[in-house]
Amino acid sequence: CQSDQKLLLIQMKNSFIFDVDSTPPAKMSQWSESTDCCDWNGVDCDEAGHVIGLDLSAEPILIGSLENASGLFSLQYLQSLNLGFTLFYGFPMPSSLPRLVTLDLSSREPISGFSWRLEIPNFNFFQNLTELRELYLDNVDLSGRRTEWCKAMSFLPNLQVLNLSNCLLSDPINHHLANLLSLSVIRLRDNHAVSCQVPEFVANLLNLTTLDLSQCDLHGKFPEKVLQVPTLETLDLSYNSLLQGSLPHFPKNSSLRNLNLKNTSFSGKLPDSIGNLENLASVDVSSCNFTRPIPTSMANLTQLFHLDFSSNHFSDPIPTLRLYMSRNLNYLNLSSNDLTGGISSNIL
Repeated sequence: CQSDQKLLLIQMKNSFIFDVDSTPPAKMSQWSESTDCCDWNGVDCDEAGHVIGLDLSAEPILIGSLENASGLFSLQYLQSLNLGFTLFYGFPMPSSLPRLVTLDLSSREPISGFSWRLEIPNFNFFQNLTELRELYLDNVDLSGRRTEWCKAMSFLPNLQVLNLSNCLLSDPINHHLANLLSLSVIRLRDNHAVSCQVPEFVANLLNLTTLDLSQCDLHGKFPEKVLQVPTLETLDLSYNSLLQGSLPHFPKNSSLRNLNLKNTSFSGKLPDSIGNLENLASVDVSSCNFTRPIPTSMANLTQLFHLDFSSNHFSDPIPTLRLYMSRNLNYLNLSSNDLTGGISSNIL
């Protein structure tokens, strides 16, 4: 471990007072100047002894502000910084960490009687974090930034993972995100004030694997082409009751594994091509407005373990499908439809 790196870490440690009764104890409280800092809990080094990773998540800090932890932001070789779920006061401005690839500032979800959460006063620091690939800000207060949150992300050309769940975002997704062609994971769950139509450009994010826009008060018609992105594995649009849409033709090269449209206004019939989704493991379209018979092509979906078609308008007899014989299936709900017939007792 480089001596200057150890000095910076000790300087940071001395900025905080820890809960000595915490179990497990704070990682930083166990750091000793008599040992190699590369062996300290939560510290990763490269072969030259430079600190390249810090995992200080869930540290039991009683008193301390990141604004006073100057040693942290002098670690010039740092690539990964995890401060998630640690009760820090004061907001860090890590603009002096040009090599940073992963940043996690996620807060604990506010609970009744305790509403404190980290608040980001401005996004200027993002302009210097051009190497950043993964950003986790779940439960951080971004309510005062309005459209700045999209514009700020546009300064991160290599961004692949964007987690902004429950951040009190106050304005919709806009065109600034269209330039982030490397994005593979977008999670904006539980941001009710986003309240917008999903932009067409989302379908042009050809590396997209996960899109979670649940509980965002979305409206208008959802772009069908998003469902046809060949890399998409998880799509969650649940609890957007005003969001309309229908299911498109699904090509055979689809990667879709998890589809959740619960409590939306998706309607129409399930396309026969749904049988092409051979990787589909979980599908929930409960409390939507789907109609017509359930297509027999669903017999091809042998990987299904969760299927909820309840509270729709599916009609005609319940199809006798090998689907229900899937060894993986552990949840099946067809209630509150217009189906007739029954399911054989030997599969219950």
